[in-house]
Amino acid sequence: MQFFIVLLLWSIIVFGARFLANHNSIARQVLVGQPHTIVHNGKIDTDFATRAGISAQELAFQLRQHGASDLRHVKRAVLETNGTLTVTLQDDEAAYFR
Repeated sequence: MQFFIVLLLWSIIVFGARFLANHNSIARQVLVGQPHTIVHNGKIDTDFATRAGISAQELAFQLRQHGASDLRHVKRAVLETNGTLTVTLQDDEAAYFR
């Protein structure tokens, strides 16, 4: 019986949070977060990287995965809400992200 009560409470919390995130922009920012630019024109936002818990090695690895061997070639790198990194290189002619 206790298991079903805990399961019911957990379901109410999850569905309530999902409902709030879908219907309230302030709740969405608190629960889900928003993307943040971590590299802009080759400059790393070290304060944000520290707060987000991203090490220099992890950032360098993710940039290399996107083909950025040199930080000076990175126009913008955005840390998405799901933890992935979206990178735009300086020589990219298209205005979209990879």
